[in-house]
Amino acid sequence: MADFCNKCAYEMFGEDKRYVDIDVPKLFEELSDNSYFSVICEGCGMAAVGKENGKLIIAYFKTPHDGTIKWKDNVNLNEYKI
Repeated sequence: MADFCNKCAYEMFGEDKRYVDIDVPKLFEELSDNSYFSVICEGCGMAAVGKENGKLIIAYFKTPHDGTIKWKDNVNLNEYKI
């Protein structure tokens, strides 16, 4: 079964929260500062949800074959709330 983060679930299925498998705000809340949690979202692909100095950080592995990572710093948690 495919897993979706809040943002991708909203884009695919609208406001039906049943499709949220990777709850980014909840993960963020549970993380210790300066730690990360890896996820695989059907929409985002391989990613890491992190907390650095109290701020949400998302890392997307844009091209897994060459290891390139795209960091998205200071992400607004509201982007992941539906």
